[in-house]
Amino acid sequence: LAVTATGHVTGTSSYGVYALNASSGTDLTVSTASASGGLIGIVATNYGSGALSIRSTGRVTGGNYGIMADNYSGTDLTISAASVSGGMGIYARNRGTGDLSVTATGPVAGTTMGGIFTMNDSTGENLEITVGDVTGATYGIDANNRGTGALSVTSTGAVTGISRYGIRADSFGTNMTISTAAVSGGFDGIFVKNFGSGTFSLTSTGHVAGVRTGI
Repeated sequence: LAVTATGHVTGTSSYGVYALNASSGTDLTVSTASASGGLIGIVATNYGSGALSIRSTGRVTGGNYGIMADNYSGTDLTISAASVSGGMGIYARNRGTGDLSVTATGPVAGTTMGGIFTMNDSTGENLEITVGDVTGATYGIDANNRGTGALSVTSTGAVTGISRYGIRADSFGTNMTISTAAVSGGFDGIFVKNFGSGTFSLTSTGHVAGVRTGI
């Protein structure tokens, strides 16, 4: 199933783009410019045997979620976005057998919840997040890798979690790599737990601040 829109897409009361791939399908691909929805800007759910991919080149906004992606089966889950905002900016959960990747070239904002939430289930492999500025009312970035592979979080802009933490990362796989610029949290700046079997590396080039702990 492929959904392509080159102009602005609006769903005033509910969804800008709603895409559901049944179990009889393979890949689910959503490619848009800008999109907005009263509830969710882009929502994509994959029950098929293939990959789930969302690509947006313009601004995506939603009342509850900017982008919401759930890969219930299949392989990889990939999100490539520009600017995203919603109650939660980006929600991505991969229950498939492949990698989970989230990239945002513009600012991501969660106005009432988190900026970016990612969960790679135990059936998955690698989890990779590459972003610029991220702001969340609770947390900035929450990265949870229960897959068998590596976890990587790279932020080149400011990451802010107003009431909780700037970045939280939990890994049960192999290597864990966190690379940031400035990070701030109302509770912790950066909070990480590495339960995996590989190496751990954390590098920050900017100021990291939290009320309880910085890192």
